[in-house]
Amino acid sequence: MASELYVRLESDLGSRIVSWGLAERDPPDVTALLADGRRLGIEVTELVNQRAIESQIRGLPRYQQDVIRFGTSRAVVELRRILAEKERKLAAVRGDYDGLALLVHTDEPMLKSDNFRPVAAEFACEVTEIFAWMYLVFSYEPQHQGCPAVRLL
Repeated sequence: MASELYVRLESDLGSRIVSWGLAERDPPDVTALLADGRRLGIEVTELVNQRAIESQIRGLPRYQQDVIRFGTSRAVVELRRILAEKERKLAAVRGDYDGLALLVHTDEPMLKSDNFRPVAAEFACEVTEIFAWMYLVFSYEPQHQGCPAVRLL
């Protein structure tokens, strides 16, 4: 997922990424060294519809309804929960990095990147002392011929 954002990150960071790889200690998942000397920590996670997963595992007839109900509004609630959880998790290491980024991947069928572009401005008002950047990365979308990423922070 981080490789999908490589060029986007360099643009948003204002510096070229000279090296990156798995972090020595988790969290974060990935570290990157920038050409300007900054060290970036990148936490990677997923946005999933847990209720639909449980319905599918149990073979419940409500599975399709659970999938359909997981739209943009519900996803925003879950993204805020993920942000708060990851802030707690990375609070102890924030001083080890010049900046921290959160990458959230989703392949939920009812979520499309175009629906999140208006949400991004609203989400950017979120207060976080831990993350300087947060992206929602989508699985392949044919209309975009790639895996779009929407910057939320």
